[in-house]
Amino acid sequence: WVMRQKCGISQPHRSQDFVSLHTSSMLLFYQSKRMKMEGKSYVYLKWVLCCIFLVQFPLGVCGLISGETAMKAIAVFYGGGVEMTPQMDYVVRMMGAYILAISLMALFALLDPARSIAIVYGLIILMVIRGLEALCLANQVAQSFDMSIWKARLDGVLFLIVAVLLFSFRPKAQVLTKKEEEIISYKNTGWLIFIVVYLLYAILLCLSSC
Repeated sequence: WVMRQKCGISQPHRSQDFVSLHTSSMLLFYQSKRMKMEGKSYVYLKWVLCCIFLVQFPLGVCGLISGETAMKAIAVFYGGGVEMTPQMDYVVRMMGAYILAISLMALFALLDPARSIAIVYGLIILMVIRGLEALCLANQVAQSFDMSIWKARLDGVLFLIVAVLLFSFRPKAQVLTKKEEEIISYKNTGWLIFIVVYLLYAILLCLSSC
């Protein structure tokens, strides 16, 4: 009121102040409600990411140790088995590195879900591919790994369920300013150029090897 008197600004009508106060209160209420809903959603997301980490991390570590150790861990988590050869041992060790990296990415997303949108979407894509792969190749998986075909199909269904849960509880995109959008667009353009060049290099390398 004192600042209005010094600046020569007339005092607004009481009804306008009441409407403004009511509007601000409603905005704060809906904002706090939205933040509570997002926090609750993040709790569910963290549980899903925690399950991914707890399953994938031991498999990745066992894969790095040896192929035999990895097969024992796979038999515990998924069932079935495969005859281990030196070539298969190397492949399992290589896959163990990828599985370990996936588990650590799930851990990073677990620690900060709001800033891990890209990781969550990457895990969703991975789970969808694994689920469809397990369902489409259930017969081959059952015969190759000496397991029930229903177990193989159940694994595919579980992967798809995890994908649906991740998508349902995924972090929402943050509102950015125009300057921040320009910076991100500039960086994405650089990454896009790099990816295109890399893909061209990979295609030429494959053609030359053929």
